[in-house]
Amino acid sequence: NDEVGYMENQLASSVTGLSPDRIKTYYEKNKEKFRVPDSVAVRQIALVPVADSPVADLAATIVGLARQKDADFTALAKKYSSDPSARDGNVPVLTIARDDKIPPEIQKAIFSLEPGQISDPVTNHNATTNETVIFIFKCEAKTDAGILPLDKVQTRIENELSQEDLAQAKEKWLQRLREKAYIYPPKLFSPNP
Repeated sequence: NDEVGYMENQLASSVTGLSPDRIKTYYEKNKEKFRVPDSVAVRQIALVPVADSPVADLAATIVGLARQKDADFTALAKKYSSDPSARDGNVPVLTIARDDKIPPEIQKAIFSLEPGQISDPVTNHNATTNETVIFIFKCEAKTDAGILPLDKVQTRIENELSQEDLAQAKEKWLQRLREKAYIYPPKLFSPNP
């Protein structure tokens, strides 16, 4: 209904004024909501052997190139990676948490890296697909487990509190409408004389 939509917009614009104290209080009471596990942000080059063509030597060469000063990891991925999206220049940063279900050899390799470091080649054999892939990872960032600081979650808290305020304002508005509503009794059928 257009009237309800209009009223919701009016309510949304009237819900303002989240004080810093209210945001801080919410953060303090709900810190566990902001707990994060260890994580590593990485880019990767994936090499898939073609037929009998081994890629181990190529992987070692790429690692050497990637570890050179001012090396462009994205350009190396575009040139060498078997991943079609990497060949198009799309080498996204993947954030992997400690509790993500990834092969142990990959987890060990990426969590041992510091930002800016390049891994040795990591061989992974997928028993389901019977495919072997050699990965080379570049660590972009690391996050230790813990509770995110307030400045990292403030926008999220503001959004949650605004949604709560909007829901409360909408409920109050609906309650006022219910209290003012008058239901007319049904007209009894009376034939015209």
